[in-house]
Amino acid sequence: MTKQNTGGAEESSVPWHNLEQWIRGQVQEFIQRILEDEVTDW
Repeated sequence: MTKQNTGGAEESSVPWHNLEQWIRGQVQEFIQRILEDEVTDW
């Protein structure tokens, strides 16, 4: 029995070897936005 690819999945725009760096950047941007909103509200 062989596996078949249905071809339905789209290719990821972020290569696996850069995934950690990309996630860290996303989290940093998220935290920065939250902090800026908090300072603005305060």
